[in-house]
Order: sequence, then C-alpha cells, then structure tokens
Amino acid sequence: NVIYTFAGIKIGGDDGSAGYPGLAGMKGRPGIPGERK
Repeated sequence: NVIYTFAGIKIGGDDGSAGYPGLAGMKGRPGIPGERK
C-alpha cells in the first residue's frame, strides 16, 4: 500500500523500490536509496 504523508510524499511500496523524500511517485522506504525489502 502507498501511504501519503501530510506533505504529500508517497512512502511505502510493496515492491521495495528505493524511496526518496520530497519526490512524489517514488515508492519504497523514504530516505534510504537503493534499499530492498
């Protein structure tokens, strides 16, 4: 599931893709580039 924070940032992502804070549409764990679940 994709969770939207108050800032509109997408976090989460079952695919375990890399996530970056402040970039909407990037799924995965925020602030930890390249991490895989």
